[in-house]
Amino acid sequence: MYEWIEWKPIGWLFPINESRWEQIKLCFWPGVFVYIAEYFFLRKKYNKVIVGRTECLFVGIIAMLSFYYTMEGAFGVSGWSLSIGTFVFATVLQQLVGYFIINIEKELDDVRQKTLDIVSLISVGLLLVLMIVFTYVQVELPLFYDDVNGTYGFIN
Repeated sequence: MYEWIEWKPIGWLFPINESRWEQIKLCFWPGVFVYIAEYFFLRKKYNKVIVGRTECLFVGIIAMLSFYYTMEGAFGVSGWSLSIGTFVFATVLQQLVGYFIINIEKELDDVRQKTLDIVSLISVGLLLVLMIVFTYVQVELPLFYDDVNGTYGFIN
């Protein structure tokens, strides 16, 4: 999508290269949009929506990275099929975790639930900032390396 628009200010939303960090955005940003929508539709029925969706975002990122690097490093699998498989695996796991957390029947008292919600929102806010900052300021680490184009950061 970024290659079609080629407008750097929108780079925070779309992957700007083929690095693992940029592929995480494919799981993260749709997760955030679902997070917001679910909050408005489900908050009255379920009180764990904020915590559940926060867990989803982190599980998706951890699953993408661990699955990709395990398959690549331990089994020597690489290529576009690994990237797509990693995305599908992480997205399915992400949604399952969120579903189970939101539907846990054990209720917490209001103080604990509000504390968990605040910690969750702060965590997501921090993750949002990191997603945006590391789009424009990429450190020379393997996570940010685009092995298709041999670069860090924006392709053009």
